[in-house]
Amino acid sequence: MKTPKAPPASQLPPNEKQTGTSAAKVGTTLLACALASGCPGAQVRPVTPDDCPPGAQEAMKKRNLFETGSGIFEKDGQGLSTVRMGPGAVIRLTSEWGFAPPGTRLTGELFFGDERVYGRFTQAHIPGGDSFPVCVQLRRVDGTLGLPIKGRPASDTALVNANGHLEAVAK
Repeated sequence: MKTPKAPPASQLPPNEKQTGTSAAKVGTTLLACALASGCPGAQVRPVTPDDCPPGAQEAMKKRNLFETGSGIFEKDGQGLSTVRMGPGAVIRLTSEWGFAPPGTRLTGELFFGDERVYGRFTQAHIPGGDSFPVCVQLRRVDGTLGLPIKGRPASDTALVNANGHLEAVAK
């Protein structure tokens, strides 16, 4: 059985013109918001142990990765780094953290809020060797979640201080 076609919008009374489905309207609004360099009031919450990759808690415990460490993004100059939103983020340890030596790379994903860049790192890569899952989030030295944005060269990049404080998410 064929579904009858709706009459063209020009033939409908003014109060019954087709304007699209609710889902299409919501989708269009979300797309427009995302393309306009992020929606205001983006909700970013701290990472919980439930957000951690499988095996991260055990791997961090084995390597004594508790509490906090210090890392650095690649510098652009004058202590700032240009970081890109999304997966592929890399921060390098500046000092020993547990059994992870300086130079260990943590990889993960960056998220942009209105005023801060938030990072969640899920893999550690020891120089010249081992890789293992981790559950680490980016904080300032004062414990504030994320790093303040110092500039926005493009919609998917931000300038932040190169130095970041790293916090292990543990049970």
